[in-house]
Amino acid sequence: MKKDLKTILITKQIYAFVKQYTQMEINGKKVHCPYWMNKITAERKIIRGFQDGKGKAEDIKNEIAKLLVQTNKVTPPQLLIRKLSKSKRIGIDCSGFVYRVLEELVRLKYQGTNLNSLEDLFTGGVTRTNADRLTSYEFSVPIKKVAQIRLGDMIRLQKGRHIALILEVKKKEIIYCHASQQSTKIKGAHLSKIIIKNVNDSIDKQVWPEKASSGDNYGQKYLNTKEGDGIFRLKIFT
Repeated sequence: MKKDLKTILITKQIYAFVKQYTQMEINGKKVHCPYWMNKITAERKIIRGFQDGKGKAEDIKNEIAKLLVQTNKVTPPQLLIRKLSKSKRIGIDCSGFVYRVLEELVRLKYQGTNLNSLEDLFTGGVTRTNADRLTSYEFSVPIKKVAQIRLGDMIRLQKGRHIALILEVKKKEIIYCHASQQSTKIKGAHLSKIIIKNVNDSIDKQVWPEKASSGDNYGQKYLNTKEGDGIFRLKIFT
């Protein structure tokens, strides 16, 4: 878990990047970037949101700010911002959020990657890359022990229907970020942590303080290693 100076610097830069989503400043108020995922109706029609729920923080922020001006809600509480954003399909989904952070890691040449863009790896880019694809064996390798986890590793959850990203591994805890809506108490893009019990065990053997929307333990409810969930690392970062 010891980090070199370059990794320490990149970690700080990534925290600042993620903060644009987790503490999005809109009209002087800091909010979690709202959640939006495109939906498919029973008639197989796609209900699309702003930038397909995959946008850059600045674009989402500006779109919400314009919405607030149009509705004469200059400094509304976070709940109202979330409701207004949902009504206009503005926000980011889990894979869009993780992709954007990974994209920034590539830009920073994390782990010496020689890619110029993450789109060079995932053809079709952010709009064609979901949680299942990000953590597929075509692009990623599984990480079995907590002692091996590092910045940029992904947490595959709900059989590949959800994804989170590791930001930092400390002595006693792991900090991660994700964007969620129905599954968690905290809505939108936010940080959470995992308490380390044993670095030689897998991620499912650690303690997850985050709560599901039902009040249950989030990790126990949504992480199922028997169904392929767990920690994965992009091969470009190995």
